[in-house]
Amino acid sequence: MGIINIPRTEIEKSKPIDAGDYLFNITRIGPEKASKDGQSINQRITLTVADGSFQGREITHNVNNKPGAAFFNANLFASASGFKDNSDLLVAGEDDVNLSLEALEGKQVGATILEDVYEGKPQNKVKIFYPVD
Repeated sequence: MGIINIPRTEIEKSKPIDAGDYLFNITRIGPEKASKDGQSINQRITLTVADGSFQGREITHNVNNKPGAAFFNANLFASASGFKDNSDLLVAGEDDVNLSLEALEGKQVGATILEDVYEGKPQNKVKIFYPVD
């Protein structure tokens, strides 16, 4: 029977990073898929830790188009744009803000990360995004 070599770095990728504040590069957008209930769309965003002991590790964050997710989505876009407040996204005379997820790729954000359990598996969860100083 053959031997399969699995590098330590690959095994460690399956472990969540420690809770705390991190600088991230937004490295990938997609894929888009329907939510479990079929009532909305989730767009996966890949965040890569930019420095420190977890540098290079990736976590994912879903952006959802439900109306209730608007604050969190605005927080991500405002932070990636360097704004300290979500209201900075507003354009005078406009009632709504249309945001392009693709425009996030390559941007940097800070984020407070929590450790969570989803369907019995440990994972990371973004508590809040904030702009990079």
